Amino acid sequence: MDLQIQEIAKQSTSMFYPFFLHKTYKLSSDTLNCVDWSSDGCLVVAGGDDHVIRVVGSRDYRNLFIHPLAAHQGSIVTCQFINNNYDLISVCSRGIANVWIASIQPGDLVEGTWTKPEEDIASEDESVTRLHYNKEKR
Repeated sequence: MDLQIQEIAKQSTSMFYPFFLHKTYKLSSDTLNCVDWSSDGCLVVAGGDDHVIRVVGSRDYRNLFIHPLAAHQGSIVTCQFINNNYDLISVCSRGIANVWIASIQPGDLVEGTWTKPEEDIASEDESVTRLHYNKEKR
């Protein structure tokens, strides 16, 4: 399923658009069951019938593209950001809950175009810490 992020209230010279498409992510060929926004509105997490949760940015960030987290053996029934940061909790249909600890905190995302690690040029660009998650508990 596609995850579409809409923005609201855009106006051109002669038209008012209450909603317009900002970004589309092709996350899965299966159904998405849950979506949650981070407290600062920078990240979105989605989970579904393919047993994977994915974290994406609401804008383009140098530290994040699409970050999949696969540790469940059942469909994802809920996934949420916790503690006003980028840590996550996910629960599958088997009743197993996983806590995921983020490598960065709100304010650490750097706007810009994501590049593969081997394409990074450290001489001109400052180094950015990429978002990744470690599974903390089960």
